Amino acid sequence: MGVKNISKEVNLICSNLIDACILVNINEKIKEIAIKLKQKYSIKIPDALIAATAIYLQFPILTADKGFEKIEEVDLILIEIQSVK
Repeated sequence: MGVKNISKEVNLICSNLIDACILVNINEKIKEIAIKLKQKYSIKIPDALIAATAIYLQFPILTADKGFEKIEEVDLILIEIQSVK
């Protein structure tokens, strides 16, 4: 949704997707997994926490961020965003 000139349709789809999401508090196990991922892949803390949470909950990560491709432990659904011209 941070894309400039996003269409109303795409904005609505993204809003609905976000509304369907749940909030997960970080627990000790997620912290442990995040630390191991950060050490193994030299990734940023937010990415390590996202990946660790997905691993802990056994959820896939749906993202356009290709940086998650190197994390072998996650089930990744990589989407391609086409730029609006």
